[in-house]
Amino acid sequence: MPSKKAMIQFNWIFILIAGAIFLAFFVAFTFRYSSIQEEKTRLEILQNLDIAIANLQASPFKTTTSLNFPMATTFLCFPQALSIEDTQYPTSNLIIAPQPLFKEAILASFPLKAPFKLTSFTIILPRNPQYVIVAPDSEFTQQLKEDLALLPITFQENAQEEQGKTYFYLNQQKKNRISFTDSTITFPGKQPLPYYSNAHLYALLFSSQPECSQEKILKQLQQQTQQLLRKLQLLESPTCSYSIMQEKLSSFLNNHSRENQAAIIQANKALINQNCPGVF
Repeated sequence: MPSKKAMIQFNWIFILIAGAIFLAFFVAFTFRYSSIQEEKTRLEILQNLDIAIANLQASPFKTTTSLNFPMATTFLCFPQALSIEDTQYPTSNLIIAPQPLFKEAILASFPLKAPFKLTSFTIILPRNPQYVIVAPDSEFTQQLKEDLALLPITFQENAQEEQGKTYFYLNQQKKNRISFTDSTITFPGKQPLPYYSNAHLYALLFSSQPECSQEKILKQLQQQTQQLLRKLQLLESPTCSYSIMQEKLSSFLNNHSRENQAAIIQANKALINQNCPGVF
């Protein structure tokens, strides 16, 4: 028969083993529960983001909406995806944002045209104003103010830089600062990138990966132009000639200037005035 001392030792060993098993189970349960809650939060971010973007793009008015990002969220250009706390999710939405985003942010949707519609994209910025455009008063500046009025962006005619804010300079070259003209945008240490509409400018200005965003936009521009050229063959008829439009679109493939865009718009209007189907 075991001695009393041996029984006490056995009881203690049993308690320690049982405690260790319970502790391991509790830790595993806590970790699993935390993982499930985090995944639930990620899925809620994705769902809320999709709903917000769909509502913005469906609205006939220029508007914004707010969205809370309880976990750090990064928007990748290539591959086109969202990274939420290092977990990637694919998205079909073209999203322009600094990275990463955390807590409350403001969303606005812009149609990208050059001159025909290419796509729509969404700009997402932190709610607290962190962006300042330094620009002299001009017609172009007024266009920027009107387009960006609903976003947390401020304008200054003269720069008095504050720590923690990002400054963009119109027609002014500043060391280690982003600057732009009415046709190009320059990032520090990079060659100027051309842009062909105000919306195109915004897609580059607020992108964390501007070169990648530019590549995607230009690719869509080329594809849409080639698609319209193919469409001309279907529209051509004895009463409607599309030779001028074909010339303008072919030229546009190599030169996306605003002048060429205006020429395409004019050619499209002329076709409609002749009771011919418009190309776009």
